[in-house]
Amino acid sequence: MATTDRRLRPYFPRTASFAGPSASRTPALSLALDRRALYFDCRHPTDLEELLKTYDFEADAAPMARACPGIALLTESGISKFEDR
Repeated sequence: MATTDRRLRPYFPRTASFAGPSASRTPALSLALDRRALYFDCRHPTDLEELLKTYDFEADAAPMARACPGIALLTESGISKFEDR
């Protein structure tokens, strides 16, 4: 059986309601899975960085059209990766 080297890290986006000591006991809302590097390791490019650098968004506008409502939802909801927003 072949194995694939992947990096897995829980991702904990925060909202104002998560701030405080109980935030460390909040389950992850998503997982970051990457074959190249952990998302916080700036020494190596991640899968997402490579995709954003090489994908032709002008030729394929569908991903941006799908992403825009999600970006708006995150922005309006106040969700942040930083606790002191």
